Amino acid sequence: MKKYYFVPVLVLLVLSCGCVNTPPQSDVQNLKQALTSEDTSACERIQDKVMAGACLLNLAVIKDDASICGKITTAPELKLKDKCYMKVGSYKKDASICNSIQDAKLKGDCLGAQVR
Repeated sequence: MKKYYFVPVLVLLVLSCGCVNTPPQSDVQNLKQALTSEDTSACERIQDKVMAGACLLNLAVIKDDASICGKITTAPELKLKDKCYMKVGSYKKDASICNSIQDAKLKGDCLGAQVR
């Protein structure tokens, strides 16, 4: 039973030491608004680019709309845009969406999902 208390305590310690930057309250509010109203413009108002990209990725999956993936502007090394196209393309089994992916492995995984 004690092991379940370890994780929350560890998270609280990390947050209280200032080791992790917490997002501004406005970003959190925009994220909540975007996910409850399924409004991409709320994602685009998020200042933290990674949080904004994750928000858009989630809305693309929720709305089953690959065009939302094109709005993701996070650093290419995070591959959020490619992951977005992969999730929507795999779910819809649409090779044309998979072909929008730049990363060869993710593209292959997405196209492989078309066969299953």
